[in-house]
Amino acid sequence: MVFLVLPPVWLFVWIYLSQPTTKEQYLAIYMFLYYLFLFFLAGALVGSFVSVVVNRFGTGDTVVWGRSRCPRCRKNIAWYDLIPLMSYAALRGKCRSCHKQISPAYPLLESTLGALFALLHIRFASLLSGID
Repeated sequence: MVFLVLPPVWLFVWIYLSQPTTKEQYLAIYMFLYYLFLFFLAGALVGSFVSVVVNRFGTGDTVVWGRSRCPRCRKNIAWYDLIPLMSYAALRGKCRSCHKQISPAYPLLESTLGALFALLHIRFASLLSGID
């Protein structure tokens, strides 16, 4: 587990100490950070889908079809309220319809998987790019 935790610390130290001077060096750093964001976003989307699977597993609802509903009032949730992490923060963790608290387990799972995907990108980015 240490090999996943240390690279983020060394990443920022490396960027600070390397003092990029050419456009190619800046471009490499920006592309790395861009892909880091994309991997985090992909992990958050996977985390959102995993939470849907977990919630619908015991109820007999299908995972593929059907709309997401508030666990309290059972009202359908609009598409713009389903954006991982952003919607939870915008609504301050409450349902838009009934204004009752939504479990923090949803954004916790999304952010955890997002961070895991980002850490895996940091750990294995050199393998994908061919850099030794």
